[in-house]
Amino acid sequence: MKERIIRLAYTGFIAVCAVIGFAAAVALRNISQAEASADWVNHVHATIYALDRVVGSVVAGDGAARIFVLTGRSLEQTEARGEFAEAADQLETLKALTRDDAAALAQVRELETLVQQHVEATLALVEAREGRNRAGLEKGLQDDTGIDVLREIKRRAARLRADEFALLDRRDHTAYQQAQTTRWVLGICVALDFLLLAALAWMVRDDIATRNRLAVALQDANTLLEARVAERTRDLAATNARLRTENHERKWAVQSIEHQLRYNQIIVNATSDLIFVVTRTLTVTRVNPAVVHQTGWKEEDILGQPLGARLQSSADAALALYNGRELHDQPARLTDRQGRDLTGRFTLLPIHDNDKIVGGVVLVRLIITPAQS
Repeated sequence: MKERIIRLAYTGFIAVCAVIGFAAAVALRNISQAEASADWVNHVHATIYALDRVVGSVVAGDGAARIFVLTGRSLEQTEARGEFAEAADQLETLKALTRDDAAALAQVRELETLVQQHVEATLALVEAREGRNRAGLEKGLQDDTGIDVLREIKRRAARLRADEFALLDRRDHTAYQQAQTTRWVLGICVALDFLLLAALAWMVRDDIATRNRLAVALQDANTLLEARVAERTRDLAATNARLRTENHERKWAVQSIEHQLRYNQIIVNATSDLIFVVTRTLTVTRVNPAVVHQTGWKEEDILGQPLGARLQSSADAALALYNGRELHDQPARLTDRQGRDLTGRFTLLPIHDNDKIVGGVVLVRLIITPAQS
């Protein structure tokens, strides 16, 4: 859970930074474009100013020259030459400003041609007036087309000026669209950052609430577990006490059985009758010491051998044992280790286990002992 909220926090922080970076990139790009546009606008205004100065200088020079022709005052002559020189300088400036715009430069060159023609014609009148060439002056005044040329200059200058203002209008429209785009981008980025921060805050709040619920649930589970552990401990303590009691009782029962078995073994070993414990197939599995003492056979010579190898009788002991019948006081004859026959009477008692016959006990009482014979 902790790693999940950390990952969410990192992801939200990265997303917010990405949005801010995008907004900053857009703003910087638009600022750069605005700066370039401002430089371009200044350039256009400089072009318009130079164009106006050309037209103004030509008009002013033409007026001063005509006054000089009429009055002959040298002040107007100097002014006319100065204005024409200013117009020539502004034309050079204008050509430099429009060198990157082929169409505008072509119009400036056409304007320059007209201005040069007009200036040359006007200066010719001035020179005629200076040389007191009355015939040349009158002819120049009769052929003077300065007003028409001046009008053409103004017309061409106005057209070039209108083109420059049209460029300003288009650039102003473009700048407005860029500003609007910048506003929309910044507004959307701010709103998106707000939404991202709100979503991140909600996720953190939800995570904290989930942690609190889990803490309460864990505390309840611990309380329940402690109660169950305490209950289970009490049950185990009671069970251990009961098992200890049962263990003591079992030990006492085992000890009683062991005592009983030991007593039975003592009794069996103490009897003078010969006792054979046989299986259901009359295979000897156990004998008492009296058998070894009376017959001289060792236990290993008798155990695992058929009962008929040591005891012969007229009764069918195997059939009686199979049917679960007892045989009492039946004649029998044993052969001892020295080959002597010992006569006596035997009794067969079947051994039952869960209503099944698993073997039997043969008790033999000798009538003639080896000592008597």
